[in-house]
Amino acid sequence: MENNINPEFGLTQIQVEERVAEGDANIQPQSNTKTISAIIKDNTLTLFNILNIVLALMVIFVESYRNLLFINIVIINTIIGIVQEIKAKKTVDKLSLISQPHTTVIRDGNHREIKFEDIVRDDVLVLTPGKQIPSDATVLKGEIEVNESLLTGESEPLIKREGDALLSGSFVVSGEAFVQVNQVGMNNYATKLAEEARFIKKPNSEIMRALNFILKVVGIGIVPIGVLLLYRQIIIQGLTLEAGVVTTVGALVGMIPRSGAIDKCGFGGRGYPTGP
Repeated sequence: MENNINPEFGLTQIQVEERVAEGDANIQPQSNTKTISAIIKDNTLTLFNILNIVLALMVIFVESYRNLLFINIVIINTIIGIVQEIKAKKTVDKLSLISQPHTTVIRDGNHREIKFEDIVRDDVLVLTPGKQIPSDATVLKGEIEVNESLLTGESEPLIKREGDALLSGSFVVSGEAFVQVNQVGMNNYATKLAEEARFIKKPNSEIMRALNFILKVVGIGIVPIGVLLLYRQIIIQGLTLEAGVVTTVGALVGMIPRSGAIDKCGFGGRGYPTGP
């Protein structure tokens, strides 16, 4: 941070352009949540969906269409999972502690209203009551009371004087001050908090591991069980192909958990829950 910035003149346009070229602008990081296409793929191409589709194809093969009602549950469950995850993605993508899109900056001695993303390092901002601090900064001139409850939980306003540090995301309660920006983009305190909030670690408890193991065993075990059941119905008991397939499918459908797929236990991807 430059210490020779005049609080009443601010940066020149040339200095601003230099900082933008160096990457010292207040560009916010792009959200790295899953894309909509990835959400649809992850909710559709699951082990249990594939098993249900195979069973449905078996029923279609013997033309017993009235026994296809079970596939409706699979379709509804998949659609609900996709819709919920897309809604969660949109909510997470909008997550930000900065609610005011514009701020007042001094450049070439003139007061200007600029977008939050157009702030550069060493910019001089004018903070007045009701304004949100858009970037981490240091007070150059003046005195203000700041509410940091959104960041730290501290309910009492703090007095900030010349030389004191200010955290992005906090609000000015009273006073007026000229402040110099010392952090931009991902280095801002508020941005770091928002990025941490977007990430939810996948559960790794003993219960979740045991449940995933059970689901994997069930998913893999259904295949040989189905073959044996079909063999028993047709070869040993002498049922027709249609009757044998329908009976076998009915038994296997009851073995498949209706809650979804293995990869939908707990949280999937990054930053939001997957389907029901």
